[in-house]
Amino acid sequence: METITLNNGVEIPQVGLGTYLLEPDDAQAAVTYALDNGYTLIDTANVYVNERAVGRGMRALSCIVFFVLTAAPPGSSGSSSRRRACVHTR
Repeated sequence: METITLNNGVEIPQVGLGTYLLEPDDAQAAVTYALDNGYTLIDTANVYVNERAVGRGMRALSCIVFFVLTAAPPGSSGSSSRRRACVHTR
């Protein structure tokens, strides 16, 4: 799988699983399946309303390294707002 190297030297995959429009049960199953089959990049966002299910799908596997991309909600343009949004996402 092709990767992109970030400024800090970390390589992330160019292709991942997007979870937009997936119902929670489908999102959980898709994430577990994707991670179990070699995907290491998962894209989600709070507005998809399936983040908890995405998290459950990730927890179904152990000892795996993966990346999660998420979008900050509208209106969280300041650094403290983004930080609160990330803590809320857990």
